[in-house]
Amino acid sequence: MGLTVAKTTKLGRVPVKFQFGVEKSVVRQDDFGQDWQMRLNIIPVLPALVKEPLLWGRDRLFLV
Repeated sequence: MGLTVAKTTKLGRVPVKFQFGVEKSVVRQDDFGQDWQMRLNIIPVLPALVKEPLLWGRDRLFLV
């Protein structure tokens, strides 16, 4: 069970996504398993590398 908070903001001209989360393990495998977990992610948001659909042109988009 946990909680995660995320915020996207710009650092200079680059959008960056910050995420912070805390999780509590309700059930552990044994006495030495992890009890709490904290997570920090810093993710740069890059523009799309592919600007147009790869298959069937502009009017039909193929999603896998």
